[in-house]
Amino acid sequence: MTFPVSIAALIALRFPVSALAASYTVSVIPAPNGFSYCAMYDINNAGQVAGYCINSASSYQAFVGSPGGSVAIPFPAGWATISYAYGINNSGQVVGQGNNMGVAEAFVGTPAGSQAIPLPSGWGSTAGYAINDSGQFTGSAYNAPGPGPSQAFIGTTSGSTAIPLPSGWSSAFGYGSIMRARLPGTAITQDSHRPSSGRPAAARQSLCRAGCLPHTVTR
Repeated sequence: MTFPVSIAALIALRFPVSALAASYTVSVIPAPNGFSYCAMYDINNAGQVAGYCINSASSYQAFVGSPGGSVAIPFPAGWATISYAYGINNSGQVVGQGNNMGVAEAFVGTPAGSQAIPLPSGWGSTAGYAINDSGQFTGSAYNAPGPGPSQAFIGTTSGSTAIPLPSGWSSAFGYGSIMRARLPGTAITQDSHRPSSGRPAAARQSLCRAGCLPHTVTR
């Protein structure tokens, strides 16, 4: 199905007139060797992006990339072959979520290696969404696998702690990280093609400086 997007409305909400008048460049982010269909979720001040692709074993695997090339993030030791990167800091560290022997758990990593993030005391699963330049990360913790009440948490590779809920709240999510500055005027876009008759899975992903014009969204 195709859902037309009001370009004028999105432009008015997302970009000032000065940004629309400026010139911009689009750079393609290549998938790691042997990988296909990729998705990107964050970008740092060096223009590196974090996300995940489908690897040669047909599993999702986190990666970090730039217009010059992309590299897969190794799975933490002992983990099953699924990982997603949702945040990246200015040192190139990513944070995300993976499958730790059947348990969804947050991790932090680089192309050199990855480490599981200890679960907050009393919680059953976690997902990491943002990481700052000090290596602190934030995300969401869950009491049980699957949808249900959640609570924001903050931590490092040494341990993590759930953030108490505001009075009267039943759940919360941690999506932001302190002391993170994004590359000014930069956005991530994605033009994806899912497998169909005679056409393999592929993805074109790009970085847009000074703003990319919104377009039709397809599902």
